[in-house]
Amino acid sequence: MGDYSQYEADILTPLNMSGRYPLWTPPEIRVESGGEMISKNDEWNSPTAYHFHNFFMSGEEVRFKYSTYGHPHSNAHEKPLRNQDDEGDLLLAVTCAEGNHTEKAERSFDSIPGTAKPIYYLNEEARRARHKLWQDIVSKDEEKNNVQTERTNSKSYWDSSKSAVLGLASGYGRQVYELFVGSLRATGFSGHIILAIAKDAPSDVVSYLTEQNVTIKYVERAEKCTYNGTIGENGVPIDMQKSDEWHCPKDYPDYKITWARFLYYRDWLNDCPACTDGVVLTDVRDAYFQRDPFVTAVERNQVHPLMVFQETPELDNEHWLTDWPVYACRKHKIGRTPMLCSGSVMGSREGILEYINAMEEEFKYWIQRENCRIDNRGDDQSIHNYLYYTNRLKNVVSIPHRQGPIHVVGYQAARIFENATMEAEDAGVDISQVFIRDDNWKEWLPRKYGLINTNTGLIINEDGTPSAQVSV
Repeated sequence: MGDYSQYEADILTPLNMSGRYPLWTPPEIRVESGGEMISKNDEWNSPTAYHFHNFFMSGEEVRFKYSTYGHPHSNAHEKPLRNQDDEGDLLLAVTCAEGNHTEKAERSFDSIPGTAKPIYYLNEEARRARHKLWQDIVSKDEEKNNVQTERTNSKSYWDSSKSAVLGLASGYGRQVYELFVGSLRATGFSGHIILAIAKDAPSDVVSYLTEQNVTIKYVERAEKCTYNGTIGENGVPIDMQKSDEWHCPKDYPDYKITWARFLYYRDWLNDCPACTDGVVLTDVRDAYFQRDPFVTAVERNQVHPLMVFQETPELDNEHWLTDWPVYACRKHKIGRTPMLCSGSVMGSREGILEYINAMEEEFKYWIQRENCRIDNRGDDQSIHNYLYYTNRLKNVVSIPHRQGPIHVVGYQAARIFENATMEAEDAGVDISQVFIRDDNWKEWLPRKYGLINTNTGLIINEDGTPSAQVSV
């Protein structure tokens, strides 16, 4: 055995940095004893253990920790939580609570790779409760420390009454407008709703929209569509004049209607000088509202010049909807990246106008080339994703699925509906009887999907809060 008689004097005393000998602080113990990070031998190098910090119940408890631990901050009680540590751990936690994610943060608990996750948080109810508590702590701390005072300017704050929701909604019955407009007004939204309808829309539709203070725009079909020659099956060009599927608007005959809507949005915004704050461009038939989307964006600190919204993680850009058109036209593979929905886009007035200009520029490229004339109603989404992933969109933020003011549920909803249809057919019952049992309409979706609050029946974001806009 070795001689350890001088160990205390030669080794331990110099390490006792804080001068509290014989008491030892945790950092001193770690410096002396060292340690090794051990990972599991799998493809993810999954951790074998997790280091948990205290479960703080208030911002003041966090500050007490930073003012008293091994290397204390003398001014911890004077700084907001986001500025407490130099390594940015708390800033990461604060921005996560506000729904903003960086490359250092996981998109969600379920997105954590590997075979080992913290056992405590496997309980979804406990996970959501703790996240909600942390959000409350952060919200109170930001307000107390005036972190959000910059929201008084148009770049970081949207006044809902000065914001606008725009959509092309031609050819629908009154019920569609009642769901869309009625649900939006029911949230308390008093801002601008600008919708395009058919010139020959039924009088009850016009009356309803007028009652709801909707700015009505009319879109007429072009007598001659100059956007012609979309390649269909077997390489045969489609006659746009005779097609029931394709047509062009009178104002923009060079564009098929799925593209022209973006140019209309720009026109309507330019015609609305009072639309100064937030803007949502959205499909109408498959969307409804549970909260004011602009109020929600401000509360979540998600006020950005341009926001694009991710589809469910089940859907990525290797799907034919984007992969085939983009490769056919641009010879570019976007690859396995989150697919972004072009049917719902949000941002500032300026950011949205820049976005539309970028879309128009790309439309013109596709119009001029035969290999880009794709027989696909959704190729605006192909272009939308291509522009984002080739860095052509300015000041854009990609919002993870179920973590923003717009919840894109379409692909997942379609799969749920398919399963329900098969289940109803197998049971020989109407599809309405598959999910809603014992008149408990608040559980109209099975809990296994985790999409609703079973106490309210509302579609929810990942953190359990109601999704402001649901895009089906």
